[in-house]
Amino acid sequence: MADRYFKTQGIVLRTYKLGEADKIAVIYTQDYGKLRATIKGIRKPTSKFGAVIEPASLIEFYLYKTNRELQKVIQAVSVDNFATIKADLDRLTEAFAILETVDKASEDMNPDIEVFTMLHNVLKWLNTCNKNIRLIFPAFCLKLLSIEGAGLVTQYCVYCNQNTELVAFELNEHGFSCDKCKKSKRVANSTIKAVQQVFNGNLRSLLESDNQLDVKQFESIAITSIEQYLGAQIKSIKKSATIV
Repeated sequence: MADRYFKTQGIVLRTYKLGEADKIAVIYTQDYGKLRATIKGIRKPTSKFGAVIEPASLIEFYLYKTNRELQKVIQAVSVDNFATIKADLDRLTEAFAILETVDKASEDMNPDIEVFTMLHNVLKWLNTCNKNIRLIFPAFCLKLLSIEGAGLVTQYCVYCNQNTELVAFELNEHGFSCDKCKKSKRVANSTIKAVQQVFNGNLRSLLESDNQLDVKQFESIAITSIEQYLGAQIKSIKKSATIV
């Protein structure tokens, strides 16, 4: 029986009701990837879990393995509840979009420490940053595409393969095009450079900069790209006006 109990840290992606008093939590864990666990009696006023197990919280879980698909929460201790995110609607909106994206992109019980680390880091950043909050979710989407091996072509034209000035985003070609080859609307050069920064590993400098970036364009490129990859919409955030 001892081998049925296990401990891991995880970030709660979402919860949903089960029966009259229980819930199921969808958790992205450090050691096991995404898993689902029942929380008995959490909806009762006397539950010890009610204020702990909520979305966008990093928790140390002690679980009982009932079967491969569904575990049972025995104990849960808060590691970081990201209080600043919970107290700010704009931050919370970004956080829910990030959590939904990870949920849709992940298979159950398929661990990926890089995804867990990135998710943890982005929540820490969102919890402490004081500017460029709306850039965090789209930048996260672009980084996730890179981890999944589906990053955009940002250094040359997707049609002629020439290392020349890029002027338009081509969604179906997963990258950018030059003026000669473009089939879509132009986007600002600053938007293209921002996307390049993310894929070149300069995300921090982008988020810390006092840029004049067209946030809607940046959001549109990132969100349409991740939704195309997932084959599903991200419902937690209102999509910006599309450019494609």
